[in-house]
Amino acid sequence: MGKKVLIVSPIAPQTGLFGGACRQPSVGTLTLGATLKNAGHDVTVLDECVMSRPVAEGDLDADWLCLSLISSSAARGYQIAQLFRKRSPKGRIAAGGVHPTFMPDEALQYADVVCRGEADTMIAELLGSGASGIVEGTPLADMDSLPLADYSLLAHADCIPFAGIVS
Repeated sequence: MGKKVLIVSPIAPQTGLFGGACRQPSVGTLTLGATLKNAGHDVTVLDECVMSRPVAEGDLDADWLCLSLISSSAARGYQIAQLFRKRSPKGRIAAGGVHPTFMPDEALQYADVVCRGEADTMIAELLGSGASGIVEGTPLADMDSLPLADYSLLAHADCIPFAGIVS
């Protein structure tokens, strides 16, 4: 039976490419979302760069919270993890991205499981396994094996000025 999964890409506190001026969602989170959707999960992607407001506790109704973190957004991601724990004490948190790859022990203070490296080939299995701790992702050998980014999973998609693709 599929899980209710929320993938969140937090905003960085500064303006610029990954901060408040950004209105383009991460294609990576939409691809991970498509992978999980294809595995039978109910997936929503929240990207604070796209939303007109920060993620709030009321947005965090899920079995799994998956955080996609870069170093400039990690502190905000950890705040979201704390909100999720408050709302869903039995929920599980996974953290991945560049920051957890290089700072896994830090990320593990806020997440049940931290994925170092690429999660594309193992995200569905990871959420079903009940794994905890630090797991090593498998390098992606063939990008053509990934599903297309699924923009239908993105909350507030009507706010984006254009859609990115990977070819």
